[in-house]
Amino acid sequence: MCYLHYPSRADSPSTWRYLASVRFILQYANYWCHCTLAIHRFLTMAFPHRSSLLRSNKVISTLLALPWAFSVVVNLFPTFSLFQLRYQPSVPWGGFTIGPQKVAVFNAVFGVHIPGTVMGLCYTLSIIQAGYAVRNRQRRVGYGLNAEGLPSTQMMRTVRRRWEISRVLFLTFVWYLLCTYPVPILSLLHPEAIGTFPLLALWLRFPQYSYVGLTPLHVSGRCSDYIETLVLSYVLWPKSSE
Repeated sequence: MCYLHYPSRADSPSTWRYLASVRFILQYANYWCHCTLAIHRFLTMAFPHRSSLLRSNKVISTLLALPWAFSVVVNLFPTFSLFQLRYQPSVPWGGFTIGPQKVAVFNAVFGVHIPGTVMGLCYTLSIIQAGYAVRNRQRRVGYGLNAEGLPSTQMMRTVRRRWEISRVLFLTFVWYLLCTYPVPILSLLHPEAIGTFPLLALWLRFPQYSYVGLTPLHVSGRCSDYIETLVLSYVLWPKSSE
């Protein structure tokens, strides 16, 4: 509703700021939520022996609070017109953008690009670490018992499962990029296109706001708890449950 509302002349500037701030706070909080989730997943995979600490109420509460805190701080600048940033209505149709263009890059960097970069870094490191662990475990598979005191076959299954999870998470991040970044790129290169071609903007924003529910990996896989060395809900390949 905040996005589709058309700012009319009867609306006061305070109404614009309120509706636009709600919309952008929700949007940036969504990006930062995925960022903190990626950090938590990476730490869980990198330090499985610390899983009890990472599952503590204090850590979970911090992960829930940080995205909203980051989003509110970033949106304080256009809400109160600091450093020339402000919300402005999209013409000729409803919605709001942050302008002017020369300073709007601040919100794009701290609201979209930084969380996306951190997500990519976490998932890339996770898949590299998991791939290295599989290769290293294959070399030691014939030794009966390993340093952890578990049978090599059992440990190999655990390592392979971690590799599958890392692969799915990385592909989910690629889907996130495909759904999220067309609008920021278009706004940067051709900002007038958002207001001139409403159907184009709607087609680009639909996956941006619905990529979580429409991710093919979510549809083809299932959510399951990765117990053993990892304790967190992930999206798994269907074959992992067999």
